[in-house]
Amino acid sequence: MAVKDGLFAKFKTLSDFAKAPVGDIEDSIRTLGLHKSKAKSLKAAAIMISDRFSGKVPRSFDDLLAIPGVGRKTANCVRGEVFGLPAIICDTHFIRLANRIGFVKTDNAFEVEKFFISNLAPERQYRYSMAANYFGRNVCKSSNPRCEDCILSDLCVFEILRKNK
Repeated sequence: MAVKDGLFAKFKTLSDFAKAPVGDIEDSIRTLGLHKSKAKSLKAAAIMISDRFSGKVPRSFDDLLAIPGVGRKTANCVRGEVFGLPAIICDTHFIRLANRIGFVKTDNAFEVEKFFISNLAPERQYRYSMAANYFGRNVCKSSNPRCEDCILSDLCVFEILRKNK
């Protein structure tokens, strides 16, 4: 059973999370890394969403960032997945792919995000970044990339340099 299945079987509502002892939440997500800090953030987030946002997940990027445990990546995931809003999900896989193909020359997530916001139509941003994340995780891996399986290898700075060694 996936962690989320057990978690949502035990905590069915926002109120259940808000009222639960942190230890109970920890027990439900123990197999995840950093389960203690994530459990505290989940409880604090549930309380804040209940109190400050009347139990509704906010759409605003700034409001999402105010929620404990929510950073740019999570805020963008919520905006793209839940609300269908333009969003770039800029994780390590996305950044690696963007650099290897030559779109950017930086590991700064904010700078990479800005580049794609400026260069992708808003309605394509979320789906593109999710596909690129998947591709980076499964084909354009940090070590042992599967360049022979990559449809972009002819354009890829990383592969071109690797072939010329």
